[in-house]
Amino acid sequence: MNLFKLVGFFSFVFLFTVLLIFTLNTISKAKVFKKDKIVTVKETKINPTKQPTKEPDNKIPEYKILYEITKRYDGGIDYYVLINKVDLKNSAFKKDIKSMIDELVEKKGTKISIEFHDNKRSLEISYRKFGEMKGLPKTDEEKKIIERSFVASYSGDMEVGIFLNTLMYFPGAFKTSSEVGKYVEIISYNPR
Repeated sequence: MNLFKLVGFFSFVFLFTVLLIFTLNTISKAKVFKKDKIVTVKETKINPTKQPTKEPDNKIPEYKILYEITKRYDGGIDYYVLINKVDLKNSAFKKDIKSMIDELVEKKGTKISIEFHDNKRSLEISYRKFGEMKGLPKTDEEKKIIERSFVASYSGDMEVGIFLNTLMYFPGAFKTSSEVGKYVEIISYNPR
């Protein structure tokens, strides 16, 4: 077996393991969700605010919380957040995601999970899948929308996560994606 095939195989095993952990985590949430029947859904609009930072002109981008659901096994709250379309010319959007996480953690607490979508249809598809527990995206078109527009997810104080505070960029895509693959990443992120 040549070196490239071996590296490819281990990359596939790693991605498969990450997806398996993510899926099992979702399944465990679904069981608790159905057992306890804890559901709170409401639409919330948050006006952008200016945060004091080291750079005085650093504004937090606009965002809207479209859904707020209590479904985490530990009582944490899941937020489905709509953001402006990200510019894929560079990775500057990652800084914006972190600043939004910082603000939401400050306002809502540390035991939260957040999905950031830059397309309302992507958010609705994901909400149908995880919020309402109605299954995977149905069509190739929906999968493509999720791949491009599910920009990031954050899980804070999640003891069964990859990290205690896990931030994933483009969690609906693989590194092989021609459009967003170079930004696919899973990191530990501790809000300020």
